[in-house]
Amino acid sequence: MKLHYSRDETDRLRATAEPDDPRGRFLARFLETDVGDPVHAAELLRAAKRAIGPAQRISGNAFSVAIGPKRTTLAAHVKPRTGPASIALPTAEFRSILASWLRLLETPRTRF
Repeated sequence: MKLHYSRDETDRLRATAEPDDPRGRFLARFLETDVGDPVHAAELLRAAKRAIGPAQRISGNAFSVAIGPKRTTLAAHVKPRTGPASIALPTAEFRSILASWLRLLETPRTRF
C-alpha cells in the first residue's frame, strides 16, 4: 500500500492512493477525515505504540479504529458506495503511516 501526500490550495494535507488500491484509498480517507489535527494524530500514534492487550477501540468522525498489538482494524461508520467497509493492517505499518502523517501535519507548507 503506497500513499502519496500533498497540500491543496488551502494548505490542507491530502492523502491519495493508486486507483487500483482500495485499501490505500480507504486509509487515505481515514487520514483526511479523522486525523487532520496533529494533537489527535499524536494521540493515535501513542495508542498504537503502547498496544499490548486487547484491541483499544477509538471512534472518530467517520471511522472507528481498533488497535491491537499485532493488527489494527479501521472501519467506516457508514459503508462506502464502493470499496471496503473496513480494512486490517499490521499495527507496525499503521504506526509508520501515522508517524509520517504526523510529521507532515507538523511541517509548514514552505518546507513541504
